[in-house]
Amino acid sequence: MLEQNQKIALDGEEALDALKEIEFILISLHKMGSFYAEKPGAL
Repeated sequence: MLEQNQKIALDGEEALDALKEIEFILISLHKMGSFYAEKPGAL
């Protein structure tokens, strides 16, 4: 890892926006996984 990339500084609003995006992605992945877990023949 580059030395300049070892520390990341975000203000509160930027951090909240990043967390919202991560949560949206995780929820979407969970929904997709649940769909295929409940319907194994859907593949």
